[in-house]
Amino acid sequence: YLASLERHASNPIPKINLANIYAQAGRWQEADAMYASAEEMSKAREWWFRLPIQWSKLHQRWAIELWRHGQHDAAKKHYDIALKHLLESKTRNEARRQYVVVLVQYINLNDELGLFEQSDALWDNAQQDLPVYVVNSLSANIRREIGTHYLKKAKSLWYQRKPEEAYEALLDAKQSYHIHEIQLKGKRDAIWRDGYHEVKKILAFFKKTGVGD
Repeated sequence: YLASLERHASNPIPKINLANIYAQAGRWQEADAMYASAEEMSKAREWWFRLPIQWSKLHQRWAIELWRHGQHDAAKKHYDIALKHLLESKTRNEARRQYVVVLVQYINLNDELGLFEQSDALWDNAQQDLPVYVVNSLSANIRREIGTHYLKKAKSLWYQRKPEEAYEALLDAKQSYHIHEIQLKGKRDAIWRDGYHEVKKILAFFKKTGVGD
């Protein structure tokens, strides 16, 4: 590929192939630079090269590695870049599916750090950026994951002695879990079942104590 680049510097194919090789080897900076060098010359045939999607997956994997090593701020930066590339992609169906996968990971990272408001903002942006049928699909179990996010947020607010805010978060969790239930169409999902049951149990407790309606 390097020899091909020397002969045909304007050909994006060896650049993209090299970027893929670097990415597989975990050589993130080199892969990123190679994708960047191929960006302009590959735009005319994006449907074929799928560069924004491949570039996004690079930053997603980069973010995961940083997360594992406790470099949370850096991981969030790369999740942001991954989402940005997907929004720029013209291969919309594949990009939207990948967007949901990255979104769920990013929200899980924020929730792990207790940054629930930042997760809320990501979800709000997703609902503006994506069609309703995507955010309500079973792709990456997005509605189940959002239900779990709101459940975690509610528990955090309860521990902070903010019962009214916790109640509102539980209602959001219940709504998301309910949408996921509709999409399951009778299929089994233990994670959804346990989360939904817990939400209903806490709401029943709140009702007995006079919190909420």
